[in-house]
Amino acid sequence: MRGLRYSDKKRWVEFIKKGNSENFYEVMKGFYKELVNEWIEAGNKVEDFSEKGAKIVIIIELVWHSAKEYIANRFFTSIEELEFLLYRLLNEGQLVIKWNRKLENKGDSVNVV
Repeated sequence: MRGLRYSDKKRWVEFIKKGNSENFYEVMKGFYKELVNEWIEAGNKVEDFSEKGAKIVIIIELVWHSAKEYIANRFFTSIEELEFLLYRLLNEGQLVIKWNRKLENKGDSVNVV
């Protein structure tokens, strides 16, 4: 499972032994706890975190897979150009998602049928 904080591009990677809701929830709690701790260490008040602190964004796999298909084999002159395209795709409704696809878990990889 991966996460990216937009404000400073900090990345999280957590390996989940078994993909179920309990493990997913535990990982999300860990991400959240780390964000709160960083907030406090920066001199902020814990009670201000829910309103002013960093947020976690979750993108379901089918949406991300469709976005990766769209940007594959394209040349970008800068990271900003790629970010702009991803913003348009994910936030402005320009991504066409094939919702009728089925994802099959093949060990460490996911295949789309």
